[in-house]
Amino acid sequence: MSSTTPQISTTAYVCVHGIGVHDSGDLAEQTRDAVRRGAEAAGGSLTDLPVDSAAPAELTHRARVEVPGHEPYLAEFHDGWWDSGLRTPRFWVVLLWLLEIAPFALISGAGGWCGDRWREAADGVGAVGRAGRRLAALLTSAAMLAAVPLVVLVLLIGLPLAGLVPPWRRGLHHVLVEVVGDVWLYRSAALDDTVLPRLRRLVEAAAARADRVTLVGHSQGAELSRRVALRTAPERCVWVGSGEHQLSTLRVVAASAWLPLVVWPFVLAWPAFLHLALTRGLDAVAEAGRGPGVSVHGAGGVLLSGAAVVVLAAVLYGALTAAVVRWLRRRPDDVGQVPQSRIWHVKSLLDPISWGTVFPTRIQAEDREQCSPDSGLGEGDDGDTRRGQVCVRYVPPHPEGPWWAEHVTYFSRPATGAVILEAGLARPEPVLPGTVARVPPWLVTAAPVAGAGLLWMTHLLGEWQIQLLR
Repeated sequence: MSSTTPQISTTAYVCVHGIGVHDSGDLAEQTRDAVRRGAEAAGGSLTDLPVDSAAPAELTHRARVEVPGHEPYLAEFHDGWWDSGLRTPRFWVVLLWLLEIAPFALISGAGGWCGDRWREAADGVGAVGRAGRRLAALLTSAAMLAAVPLVVLVLLIGLPLAGLVPPWRRGLHHVLVEVVGDVWLYRSAALDDTVLPRLRRLVEAAAARADRVTLVGHSQGAELSRRVALRTAPERCVWVGSGEHQLSTLRVVAASAWLPLVVWPFVLAWPAFLHLALTRGLDAVAEAGRGPGVSVHGAGGVLLSGAAVVVLAAVLYGALTAAVVRWLRRRPDDVGQVPQSRIWHVKSLLDPISWGTVFPTRIQAEDREQCSPDSGLGEGDDGDTRRGQVCVRYVPPHPEGPWWAEHVTYFSRPATGAVILEAGLARPEPVLPGTVARVPPWLVTAAPVAGAGLLWMTHLLGEWQIQLLR
């Protein structure tokens, strides 16, 4: 009798890095190390294997991945390095662009936070808990939006001044040109004719060697991966800290030349509206509290009506601005589109770049329930499907790194590696228990205090604006 050794399947991970300075092979190595951490946390292992000398140069690592209760597989890690050959933008070009789009980026971040929390509000709570979570999301987002003019003012004054001081300019030059410059290149469509075709060819070459392709992207690399997958349709995608929501906003602004001229006047006028509403409202309350002899239709009523008029004017102006924005905006065709692939969004509550998951309307609620951490992906018996399906997997905050470094520490966490490993299995199933999205208690406490402080500072800014006009 003769026996044959069953051949295990191969998953090709195509790894696409995000913004900033990266060396060739960085993300491919980080992805392999993350899968190793995920496998070891699940009681399995990752064993490095030699890379064939005839393999393409982009194939930097090979390994055998084994996890109890799942079929082992071979993992090939391909380097989707796209930094080379790109023209570096000029410092002042990026600086002026950053000042132009600052309100849009801040508003987009607030909207992304509120949207995520709103969708997650019903997880494991009743109607009262759901209403409380959604109210907290709205109040937090309102505080973020109220602070937009203040932050914009700091950027308008601070960034140009820093650019004029030589020691500060060197550090600012690195951040703007090497990091933010990649975002500028993306919104300017400079990558469309160079990077995207190169990544598509890499995915196609990797697919020729493997049973399945898992496209792994980090930050801006996740958004690049999404656009690549729209044309190449890999079986799976893992988007780690994806900046899709914010980057799509910047692309819409770039395609809609008149938007800054509409939004900026409202941003500049908002502090004055806030100042007038607060001062007149507080004056009305103080006047009404002086005694019962004051009629509602007397001085207090007049002052209160004055505050109401200011609030109504601000609301009407905001509604008009929003209507004009919707009329003027031009969306690139691929914005909001989801590839016909299995997709995992890996996110952290403390990573603002990952806020705002785009769910297409064709993905039904029951599909997202099938994608919950406890139920796998709801696949058929063949272990695959060609229709788009989006899962969101939260990872816990890094146990050692500071909260502001969440975006750059995903790959050092076993939870991230476990999701990437899951996306490489022949039949994807969670290998570690899922992390429930819970806003940290310190943030729940700090948000109202910070929001109140920002509102008061915006009120002072409005008072200064009024004095300038007098």
